[in-house]
This record gives sequence, structure tokens and C-alpha cells, in this order.
Amino acid sequence: MTPSVERDERVNPSLEVTTFPRSGRALIADDSPTVRRLLHKYLERKYELIVEAEDGQAAIRSVFHARRKAVPFDLILLDMHMPIVDGCEAAQRIRKVGYTGPLVAITGDDSLEDHQSALAAGCDVVLTKPVGWPELLATIQSLTVGK
Repeated sequence: MTPSVERDERVNPSLEVTTFPRSGRALIADDSPTVRRLLHKYLERKYELIVEAEDGQAAIRSVFHARRKAVPFDLILLDMHMPIVDGCEAAQRIRKVGYTGPLVAITGDDSLEDHQSALAAGCDVVLTKPVGWPELLATIQSLTVGK
């Protein structure tokens, strides 16, 4: 289905907001409640169900539970710097349990080393905070076109 474009008059009369038929499941893993809220707001335009995790361990549990229930996530956004289990280890373990969908690393560290570590851990792409909706949407579309 083709997305529709609407104008959000409440925020900015000239700002176009892309809307989609909502479907699918997404997981947001970030230790910052503010970042989770923002990403949730972005993803609710596209995904029907959004699960949030406050650390890497909770993200792994969510992926395992979804896989066991045969309702895997269609997208995972994973902060690289979280407590308990960091993003790189979480990505490795998520891939190890058989998740093959898009896994997007989100980091506040713009270093080449951080990006390479995320990719080596199994992430498909790395985005640097702050992440805006146009950048996130383009990333999602590039990872899900034809799937």
C-alpha cells in the first residue's frame, strides 16, 4: 500500500506527515524513557504494536517471548549503550535466537569504532542520535522493501 501524506496543522502548517496503513510489530530498546517515547511516537505511524524495553536484557526477553509465541518483531531499534546488557551483546544474542528481521542500532556515539562494533554484532544499520522521523522512515523503508 502507498503511504498517504497529510499536513499536521497543530505543529506546523507546512509540515507533511507520512501515514501508513498500520501493521506489524516493533521493539524499541533504550534506557532513556524520553528516547523511547519519541521513537514510539514515530513508530506508531507505521506499526500496530510497539513493545518497549528499558535495557538489553529486557529486549532479549521480549524477542525470545515473541519468537516462542510465533509473533516475531518486524523491526527492532536497539540502543547501543544500555545497562545490564549493552546493545552489542543484545544484538548478538537476538541474532543467536534466530531473529532475522531488521535490527537498527541507535547510538549517541558517532565514533567509527562504535558503528563497526554494532554492525559486527549483527545490526543492519547504525543511526546516530538524535534520530528524526525522515531518517528513521528512510532506514525502515530501505530495510523492508520487498520483504
